[in-house]
Amino acid sequence: MGRIVDGGWEVCHDLLANCKRPCIAYSFGVLNDLTFDDELAETYPCSVFSFDPTTPFPTHQHAPKVWFFQLGIGSKYEKFNAGYVAPLKYIRADLKHTRSPIAVLKIDVEGAEWSSLPEMIASNQLNDVQQLYLEFHALGDKAIELSVLKKLYDIGFRIFWFHANPECSFDSEIPTRSRCMEVYFINTRFQAKI
Repeated sequence: MGRIVDGGWEVCHDLLANCKRPCIAYSFGVLNDLTFDDELAETYPCSVFSFDPTTPFPTHQHAPKVWFFQLGIGSKYEKFNAGYVAPLKYIRADLKHTRSPIAVLKIDVEGAEWSSLPEMIASNQLNDVQQLYLEFHALGDKAIELSVLKKLYDIGFRIFWFHANPECSFDSEIPTRSRCMEVYFINTRFQAKI
C-alpha cells in the first residue's frame, strides 16, 4: 500500500480484514508522503494517525480518516526539529487510545527506532499491537540491535516479510545488514486474543 518503492509498505491483509472496530493505525515517519496512510484508511475500517516532527506542515486532519501530527516517536518527551518526540505511551494517552488496540504500527524514523523500541517494550505498549512494520537503520552496535530483536521475539512478534528499501537515503559508514531493512512483524500473542 502507498507509493511503490519508498513510501509503500506491505500489509498482512488477512489480519486487517478481520480486525475489530474501531480500528486504529499509527504511522511514524511520513515526511511528506502520506500515500500509505491514505490507502490504509481507504481500504480498511481504520482511522490512521500519522506522525513526523520534521515536516514543513503543521498538525491537521489530512483526510476523512487520516490525522497528521507534527510529533515523532522517542524514548522521552523533547523538542525535535519543527515538532516534538515522545514515548508511545504518552502519545496514546494524549489521543485517548490507551484501551484501543493498534492494528498497524509503522515506524520509519531514521535510527530513532533503537532508542524508542526498548521503551515501548518495557512499558508494554506493544502488547496490543497486531502488526508492527519497522525500517531498521544502521546503529553500529550489534549487541543493542540483537537485544531489541530478541525482546520483540520474546513478547510474541514474528517476521512475516522483509526487504531492503531500494531508495534508502540513510547514510552510514557502518557496514551492517540493518541499513534500511523494512521488516514486517505480526504479534502472535495478539492473535490469540481475537
